[in-house]
Amino acid sequence: MNKEINIVYTEDDQELRGINELLFPDLIESHQPIRIHTGANSSDLITLVSKHNPDLVITDNDMPVINDGINTLKELRKMGCNVPAILTSGRIIEGDEKLESDMSSIGNAVYLVKDYTNEKIRAEIFKLWNMQLADR
Repeated sequence: MNKEINIVYTEDDQELRGINELLFPDLIESHQPIRIHTGANSSDLITLVSKHNPDLVITDNDMPVINDGINTLKELRKMGCNVPAILTSGRIIEGDEKLESDMSSIGNAVYLVKDYTNEKIRAEIFKLWNMQLADR
């Protein structure tokens, strides 16, 4: 039996979270079973990552509790978790130099503006996974 791919996905918009929870497994097109663990805030993200040791994290930037995904990803890195991560937001402007600097310092992470296409998020997922495999 193939190893299950674990993805932690946090989004405070319940409707969007439900849609993407159904959509992400089809995007990845894996021969391995995929399990999506969802949460509604940054505290959920930390708990789910600690519990499930995911292969990928996808998180909204603007969420309750810690307040933003960037700081939550930084917190995960401090905990020793270097899982590939995708940060999404409707408020991010592509080419934001501060954000790009933050994401670079986090490492093994990218950001996407929420009007991303299925092809774009699929490409970013595989790019992150390939970078992780190259680092092993």
